[in-house]
Amino acid sequence: MRWVLTVLLPTAVFARSLVGEGATVETTHLITVPTAGLLPRGSLLVRAGIFPQGTLAVECFTTPLSRFMVGIGFSASNLIGSGAPQWQPFPGISLRFRALEETTARPALVFGVHTQGWGSYRRESRQFTIAASGLFTALSKSYRWWLGETAWHLSLGYPLELPPRQRRPGMAVGWEHTIARLGQLSLEYVLLGSTVDGRRQGILSLALRLGIAPTAAVGVSIVDVLRNSGSETAWARALSIEWHLR
Repeated sequence: MRWVLTVLLPTAVFARSLVGEGATVETTHLITVPTAGLLPRGSLLVRAGIFPQGTLAVECFTTPLSRFMVGIGFSASNLIGSGAPQWQPFPGISLRFRALEETTARPALVFGVHTQGWGSYRRESRQFTIAASGLFTALSKSYRWWLGETAWHLSLGYPLELPPRQRRPGMAVGWEHTIARLGQLSLEYVLLGSTVDGRRQGILSLALRLGIAPTAAVGVSIVDVLRNSGSETAWARALSIEWHLR
């Protein structure tokens, strides 16, 4: 018990930049979709994720202007195992402009482009395991109550990586809640989510992120917990680590 307290207490006290109560950085992504969150101006967020099929993805985001965020991402699958790695042919890009700031009465509103999908990139189908949001708009509204801090998110997207005949507008709703100063729990439901098999069904996912340092957090996510996608994404697990630099 003493060892557990020794590990957890510093995390509860110091991990306030990315997750937990009093975090100074807005949530920029839930699990597979972007939110209306932005980084503080002049800061940098680096996020690395480990996905099924030995896939490693790295994304970097920065906010050069007060309402404008840019990012770039790249991935490769089969990095662990036998056979040659499969590299993503083109970097994913992220552009985000906040049209409305959040107030007590209204949510934050963002318009943007996000082309880095979730999971591995399939060269034969020219798409990710779960397609990126593409052209999107997002709304985010946060609240504080006696159990901590919570937020709701709504996102509408039009994927660009799919063949034109498979492109369908998508919608996602999400919710997050702090776990004291330790971390954050997130839920996400993507309606009409397109997967690698081209089906349009809802995908429910959940994630847990924990602070491990003043400017770092680790997370674990489970995608398609209801097994509705009809593909290998059912109960797909991923790990992530994030660093926030000023």
